[in-house]
Amino acid sequence: MYAVFVFVQTEPPLNTPENREYLAEIMFETFNIPGLYIAVQAVLALAASWTSRQVGQRTLTGIVIDSGDGVTHTIPVAEGYVIGSCIKHIPIAGRDITFFIQQLLRDREVGIPPEQSLETAKAVKERYCYICPDIVKEFTKYDSDPSKWIKQYRGVNSVSQTAFHIDVGYERFLGPEIFFHPEFANPDFMQPISDVVDEVIQNCPIDVRRPLYKNIVLSGGSTMFRDFGRRLQRDLKRVVDARLRLSQELSGGRIKVRGHTRAEATQTNKRPSDNRRLTCGLCFSPSPWRSRWSRITCRDTPCGSEDPCWRPRRSFSRCVILRKTTMRSDRASVDTTPSLASCPDGSPLAH
Repeated sequence: MYAVFVFVQTEPPLNTPENREYLAEIMFETFNIPGLYIAVQAVLALAASWTSRQVGQRTLTGIVIDSGDGVTHTIPVAEGYVIGSCIKHIPIAGRDITFFIQQLLRDREVGIPPEQSLETAKAVKERYCYICPDIVKEFTKYDSDPSKWIKQYRGVNSVSQTAFHIDVGYERFLGPEIFFHPEFANPDFMQPISDVVDEVIQNCPIDVRRPLYKNIVLSGGSTMFRDFGRRLQRDLKRVVDARLRLSQELSGGRIKVRGHTRAEATQTNKRPSDNRRLTCGLCFSPSPWRSRWSRITCRDTPCGSEDPCWRPRRSFSRCVILRKTTMRSDRASVDTTPSLASCPDGSPLAH
């Protein structure tokens, strides 16, 4: 008796099948592994958010905002299946925040060594930056009491070994603010992240929109700024409420805005014990028109939601199970027979 280990590999959204096959070939032929499981990062982020929830609240339906160093993706997931046609790409991430802070420090501070300006901006971003609720009030707060809010960063010149220090002021909140005002750093992209999330949810099938609004998961290092989830929920609530009020006005009062659901944003970090969840009220009015997919009642849904859920087709599955088979040439291949392996939510994988 010996244990069989199956390796888990993550892939970015919209990854091409050629890249997936090349990865499987390398893992099988070079490392001689017995099995390989490839899953989308968004599905694993939803599964990681279970550590901060009760058993009855665990679901694989939600929208994942994955923001790293180079790119930000907004990925809708329905019952463990990624809706690939609704994924949105945002050309703003941690690297753009670092470059923006670097430019602000260069324009104001003169004591930063040129060869250490990028490293200094990265340190300022990681230590002092946060998300503010109102940028105008934040400017007033810094101007009224500078000694309380302006921080001091101290460093050492790597060439001359002399110490230097700089004042960190507006950069603390202006850096992460480009998520909600991207025109500050990128004039070619003008859509805030809250509008992108709302657009992604509206592009999804109507029966899955309510669960997506109720479960927003933040994944990646660039989403770990303080009050990021709270600001995103507030702006998203304003966008949804404005659209509902407009619908009520255009209908002449025939469509009433009613219903009150809870929107949850879960922060998924590297350590499960650090998972944080923020909740706030989000008004959502169910549409009077129901599609033919709304026949699935809450008894048929694994998450136990109160409203009908949309059951996606198998073509949305991005979970791939690869197993090594024994051949006469002793080479690894992909087993195309159905497997008993399952996704993280317990449902069988689609081949």
